[in-house]
Amino acid sequence: MWHLARNGEELGEFSEAGIARGLQSGRFLQTDWIWQYGMADWVLVSSIFPSEKPAPLPTPNAAVSNPYGETLYSDASTLSTIFSSDEGLRLSSKTIAGILALLGGWLSLHKFYLGYVGTGLLSLAFCLLTCGLGVLIIYPISLAEGLIYLTMSNNSFYQSHVIGRKSWF
Repeated sequence: MWHLARNGEELGEFSEAGIARGLQSGRFLQTDWIWQYGMADWVLVSSIFPSEKPAPLPTPNAAVSNPYGETLYSDASTLSTIFSSDEGLRLSSKTIAGILALLGGWLSLHKFYLGYVGTGLLSLAFCLLTCGLGVLIIYPISLAEGLIYLTMSNNSFYQSHVIGRKSWF
């Protein structure tokens, strides 16, 4: 079953056949957002159910929102900036981050994966400067972070660690 959202409002839960019928009838749009259990984050419907005809490009100065109702960009120049950088297209998986924290937390692998390079380097430096004893502090913190990542909802993870860039817990 798939969850659909448009302009920050969830439209409901639908089967693949239901989505195909909704796309055909015009009830659902290629620019709606879609998610199902096991996915790291919401994606555009067009990435899962491609249209036979190309989706229209956003008009200049048109605001576009993510599934949580936040404005992603409001003009064409911002759009080109987003899609010309890796940061705009990066999707972080909470499951991968959680597993990295549990298995490689003593190396701060999850910090690097989530893009917190400064925090990761700080953790590594702490471990090196304490001749490895810092692992006794860093690894339990990483275990806790891994469990938190794996048990929090996708929406909470997205809001706090992808958008909010929260680097600890």
